[in-house]
Amino acid sequence: MTRRFPLEDRLAARSHSDPETGCLLWEGVPSRGYGHMCVDGRTVKVHRVAWELANGRSIPDHMIVMHSCDTPLCIEPTHLSIGTQADNMHDRDRKGRHGRVSVPRKLDEATVAVIKARIDAGESQLSLAKRYGITQPMVSHISTGRRWANVEPDMLAEARARVTHRGADMAERRATLARRQVSDTDQERAGA
Repeated sequence: MTRRFPLEDRLAARSHSDPETGCLLWEGVPSRGYGHMCVDGRTVKVHRVAWELANGRSIPDHMIVMHSCDTPLCIEPTHLSIGTQADNMHDRDRKGRHGRVSVPRKLDEATVAVIKARIDAGESQLSLAKRYGITQPMVSHISTGRRWANVEPDMLAEARARVTHRGADMAERRATLARRQVSDTDQERAGA
């Protein structure tokens, strides 16, 4: 028989207080930046559970739980409020916040442009993944346009020119080195 613990205890056991921000941070593995837990056989966002427990009622239909602290893993009830998606977007714009605040990106548009150029130049997805600290599937998504599809054309053209120029320089350096090695070998043979 499975022992069930009250939701309050489950939240307390998997969170800690951040004295600098006042946030109560969920310690479980996040998904898309938010904490999740299983409640009655369903996976739900933890901040929604925290709001419902603190307020003693369900979240009305078509309403979301917003974070005043802009920290998706926060479950501190005083940092949570309900509103519409439009309210949340207005709050985001008012704060000058665009995109996910708490999830730092490994890539920027310029880096993605170089990755696309290197793909076009024939570099393997695996070597690019290792070079940039991302996964090979992410490189594949960049290559096919599933991710980062809207890289500025000028930026992409500039990156392609740099990669092609570097590739030509590298090819020339390799050819020069090979010629030197052949020349050195010929000189050694002549001297022997």
